[in-house]
Amino acid sequence: MKLAVLTDIHGNLSALESVLEHVSGTNVDQIIVAGDAINMHPDSKACWDLIQNEGFICLRGNHERYVFDYGTPNALPEWSEERFKLLAWMQAQFSDTDLMTMRSLPLSLRFNHLLITHAGPLNDQAAIYKSSSDNELELLFPDAPKLIIRGHQHHYQEKNWAKGKIITLGSLGIPVNETGKTQYHSLELRASGWHAKHHLLPYDRTSALEKMDQTYLENAGPLGAIFRLELETARAQVMPFFKEYWKALEGDELSLQDAVRRYLAS
Repeated sequence: MKLAVLTDIHGNLSALESVLEHVSGTNVDQIIVAGDAINMHPDSKACWDLIQNEGFICLRGNHERYVFDYGTPNALPEWSEERFKLLAWMQAQFSDTDLMTMRSLPLSLRFNHLLITHAGPLNDQAAIYKSSSDNELELLFPDAPKLIIRGHQHHYQEKNWAKGKIITLGSLGIPVNETGKTQYHSLELRASGWHAKHHLLPYDRTSALEKMDQTYLENAGPLGAIFRLELETARAQVMPFFKEYWKALEGDELSLQDAVRRYLAS
């Protein structure tokens, strides 16, 4: 059995098409999208439609939840803030059927001593680190098989623990590997167990950036410029931005727009 696992596409159609072209020549039995297919980049609807039309197995990520919960009683209070302006524009692009389908997606998939999930089978925003202890991991991944494949944190990481190995896949659509290349993982089930391979691929990043320079930036709000910078530099920018300016934003010392301007100028 051969699988291709794609995660954190985030609406980057150029990167997705590059990966699918590569996968088409590898004779995989199934393509699995491990959540966060949408949001943050302008071609989210096109990515969603492609995934659904091709019949790929799709898991739910936290960004699918953000989109289908936006404007409902399940929405978080902070989603009304300017930093979440993109959510309203994103949700408006999807039909009620799309949103219902997103809501029905599973958090994880298990078979043959393998778990595939977005962040964790109990929490779509679970995070693991090099310092995470076996006890902490046990709480996130109860009854874990030997191999766990996950995404969510956008950077590639392998971690061995008492029960086996956890591979955090790098983001396909927002790669923060400093190479500017997109990425995915292939898995092959052999007599000795699962064998995993990480693939780095070039893609048309210029086209992806040009799409962000169109109507996207005005609809995404000030944070759209940070999302664009993250794609352009292939380095994490969103979390460093909030780490630097969160206290000033929380205390109303700076507007979000002014904070973004300062960050971009630094």
